[in-house]
Amino acid sequence: MGKRKTSWALLILFTLSILFLSGCDRGPQKKTDPLDIISLQAEEEIKNEGILLLEYSAKYPQIKEAGNDPCLIKINDFYKGKFNEMNEKTLFEAKKMASEDFLSAKEGGYEFRPHGLGNTYEVTYNDKGLLSINLYEYVYWGGAHPNSFSESAIFDINTGQKVTLEKLFKVDKDKAIEIVLTEVRKQIEEKGSEELFLYEDALESLPDSFFEEDFYYDGKDIVFYFQQYVIAPYAAGFPEFRIPVKDIPYFQ
Repeated sequence: MGKRKTSWALLILFTLSILFLSGCDRGPQKKTDPLDIISLQAEEEIKNEGILLLEYSAKYPQIKEAGNDPCLIKINDFYKGKFNEMNEKTLFEAKKMASEDFLSAKEGGYEFRPHGLGNTYEVTYNDKGLLSINLYEYVYWGGAHPNSFSESAIFDINTGQKVTLEKLFKVDKDKAIEIVLTEVRKQIEEKGSEELFLYEDALESLPDSFFEEDFYYDGKDIVFYFQQYVIAPYAAGFPEFRIPVKDIPYFQ
């Protein structure tokens, strides 16, 4: 009897592990309603001798109604992992750098500018089985302005998996990137680099400048973007290029 119970327990554990590792599929019972998104948050001020060294603020999304749903838990775990990495490894390195810069400023007799580290997020779409989220991370080491980085993901909430570039265009990754860059070139040539505030050599640098996960969904278009400084100066932000969903095979 004990062996039979053990066998059943192992079978259940194996089945659950497969669901969490490979995602899930609800079959005909698809979730389509908007999800309730809440935040994991952490804030801290690091001081030395009463002087602010580093201001830290982190904010990551979580699906409130995830419960025991393996598809939604998979999405939550993705952002929990990023939250934990920011709170541990990234914050540790930032504290170390701020302390070292503070001591250097004190010894050198020049002004120390407090550092900053953190992030926020934006839900760009949350309906009809899709969840699109942009993360905005920033660091400030005392220079003229902070450096920012954007990271995006579109999730199919009925599988817990990302909608990748390959899935959008139903081709392999290299071909999908080629499709995106062809459209970006077309839009740049139509408007001109100057109007878009791009570097003069932006067109030539496109193949080495686009990251395959840099896109989000806003309900009308898939918006492809480039990181700061890559094809445009800081003031231009994150240059964006839109492709209507009617031209995206995934939505057909």
